[in-house]
Amino acid sequence: MGLSRDIVRNELTTRVAGPEDRIAIPGLPLWEVSWTVRDHLGRERSWSAPHIAEGGARRMVANLLDHRVVGLEAEAVFIDRT
Repeated sequence: MGLSRDIVRNELTTRVAGPEDRIAIPGLPLWEVSWTVRDHLGRERSWSAPHIAEGGARRMVANLLDHRVVGLEAEAVFIDRT
C-alpha cells in the first residue's frame, strides 16, 4: 500500500499561488492534483500536490488513474475542474 494504490478519487483544479506557496511566485497559476486512496480496511485518506506546470499535473493524473480501484472506470474517478 502506497500513496498511489487503490485510488477512488482523482481531481485536477487550478488556483493562484499565494504567499504561503513555496513552489511558485505569488500570483502565478498553480495546478493542484488531489486524490483519495482506500486501504484494505475500507478507510479513505486524501492527499494533494501543487504543480507549476499543467503538463506535470496532467501526467500525475494519468499515473494515478493507472492505480485506481479495480472495476472503477476512469470517468468515475477523475474530475477535471480546470
